[in-house]
Amino acid sequence: ALSEVLFSSWKPASMALSKGLRLLWKQEPAPSALLEARGRQDCLLLEAGTVATLTPEEKEEIKGQYEKLMDGYGCLGQLQLNSGNTTLRFLVLVTGCTSVGKILDAEVFKITATEFCPLQEETKEEDRVTALKKILNSGMFYFSWPNAGSNFDLTVRAQKQGDNSYRTGNSFFWNQLLHVPFKHYQVNCSDWLLKVICGVVDIRTVYASHKKAKACLISRISCERAGARFHIRGVNDDGHVSNFVETEQTIYLDNDVCSFVQIRGSVPLFWEQPGLQVGSHHLKLTRGLEANAPAFDKHMMLLKEQYGKQVIVNLLGSKGGEEVLNRAFKKLLWASSHAADTPMINFDCHQFAKGGKAEKLENLLGPQLRLHWEEMGVFTDRENAALR
Repeated sequence: ALSEVLFSSWKPASMALSKGLRLLWKQEPAPSALLEARGRQDCLLLEAGTVATLTPEEKEEIKGQYEKLMDGYGCLGQLQLNSGNTTLRFLVLVTGCTSVGKILDAEVFKITATEFCPLQEETKEEDRVTALKKILNSGMFYFSWPNAGSNFDLTVRAQKQGDNSYRTGNSFFWNQLLHVPFKHYQVNCSDWLLKVICGVVDIRTVYASHKKAKACLISRISCERAGARFHIRGVNDDGHVSNFVETEQTIYLDNDVCSFVQIRGSVPLFWEQPGLQVGSHHLKLTRGLEANAPAFDKHMMLLKEQYGKQVIVNLLGSKGGEEVLNRAFKKLLWASSHAADTPMINFDCHQFAKGGKAEKLENLLGPQLRLHWEEMGVFTDRENAALR
């Protein structure tokens, strides 16, 4: 039992991840690359838009024709960009990362630097590549290591670990498309490529009586409707909303795990906030209520399929454009089939939590949430115990 838990900001010494990948290159007679991994005798050949796995004998036969280009901590996959009538291909390598702690048998790293290596004749770095590199190096992308043979997948919450059917439709696996060229040529991606999330990972050591445990906070941003705040708002026709985040609180103790998940997202209606300056963003509904209904229903069905019963905490205010959006949100819920089993708690965050006064959350929002706590529960996976 975790009845006596002392929190500590101390982090255990982590193992240093070495640059275990090497990229080799030759220009003539045609651009060609070899990707080697420390501890593996085989390698990958990337040439003319194809990917092939070479045996140790095949590798040794041609390796002398290549020169070392760079080393990396890992590979995110192959980026393909259309440029006129041609397709530009780049191998994306992680060249800088820092450890944030260990979970089970894996260590989690934050990406700090990447390189986009062109797989064709020297290409001027496109603005799109520069922008992508800036995003990847922003400190919001994480991966876990080792990728192959580990019991932990950072892109998946504890309740879905080991569920292969879930992994194929994983909204938090940001570089999934970069794996596709390798899968197309039957390359085992877990042997060669990393999987990354966008968000935040914080790991702390805690003490439960005489035992040492790990407390983890992982926020995963969905890649289904990504975009900058104010530019991408609301829902799309597939039922995905912008700024959708899954936040998981987990405690690992020996072989036991306890997980609690919360989700948040943009209001699931078609709306936008045009304007360049922060003070000039006025809310505008872009479709009528009836035209919003199909996407709203898809969104609610997606949430229920993935997470079970929902309780909506509506943080919209009661003034200006937010009031218009607030009213439309309530009307849409009440008119839908979800009204019967999806309660809505209204909490004007601007009014009640002004100035960051967190005590209002406990005093005003807390009692309303407690009415539904028993229906929520947590996920536990313990030896000789049932799952909940």
